[in-house]
Amino acid sequence: MTYESHHIQQQYKDAMYNIQESTKVLLPVGFYDTATKQYTREVEVAEWTGYTQEALTSPIAKNNYNIGISNVLNIVVQSIGENGSVFRKSNPNTMLPDRFMRQLTNADREVILLQSLAISGEEMRKRVCTDKCDHCNAEISYDFDLTEVEVEEWDHAKPPWVEFDLPKQITVGSGNLKLTSGHAKLKLMTGLDAEVLGKKSDKGEFAMLFEMLAQCTEFEGIGKISVDVLKLQPRSFLDFLKRQANIQVGAIPYKKFQCHHCGEETEAKLDLARFLV
Repeated sequence: MTYESHHIQQQYKDAMYNIQESTKVLLPVGFYDTATKQYTREVEVAEWTGYTQEALTSPIAKNNYNIGISNVLNIVVQSIGENGSVFRKSNPNTMLPDRFMRQLTNADREVILLQSLAISGEEMRKRVCTDKCDHCNAEISYDFDLTEVEVEEWDHAKPPWVEFDLPKQITVGSGNLKLTSGHAKLKLMTGLDAEVLGKKSDKGEFAMLFEMLAQCTEFEGIGKISVDVLKLQPRSFLDFLKRQANIQVGAIPYKKFQCHHCGEETEAKLDLARFLV
């Protein structure tokens, strides 16, 4: 447990707090807890409190948004597994052990976050958002209600990754140490992956893409490769990997509506970070 998690937990434990609202959430992916050796898709989630908001806006969370999200989830999640079979808080005024929310895929984390906001009152559930029209580029505003967000489930007959043949073989090393691969798998990003990437968020969009691909992709016969080796690959190869990483699972926060400037139908995507702020 991080120092900050411990600090927040001590404050939270001492608070006079009773859960007013909670709901059961079915995770789109689910996870296998290595400690209890149980697979589950069900969690119980509570509404937000002042302590939840504080966890999101604490100093360490400002430097790493994904750590802030982990702290929020550790507060709002009350039990894991059907009837708390994997873990249940003995006191709702405590935080979960860090390992649970770090093991979850980002898809599951976002669904928990959205559901906890959705039961936390109208001001938390609804926002007036702004975006630009796909057709005329005009700035438009629209109402967004989190209860309208659709959730795409993972195919639970498959493991939490995608496998694919590469458009060209990739080679690393030289001489007797040369390794070649024509097949790879890309895992769904987890909370821990997101926290690690969050430490490098000041590097820029493309640098973050390289970091994500290097962290989540394994090449058959090679394993993971470094960011530097990945950067040596042709742009077409990197674009291919980027398309493989665009996995539609979890919350699909899009809304279609008619632009009041040009009259065309356009689509806006909810920026969850801005929504929370």
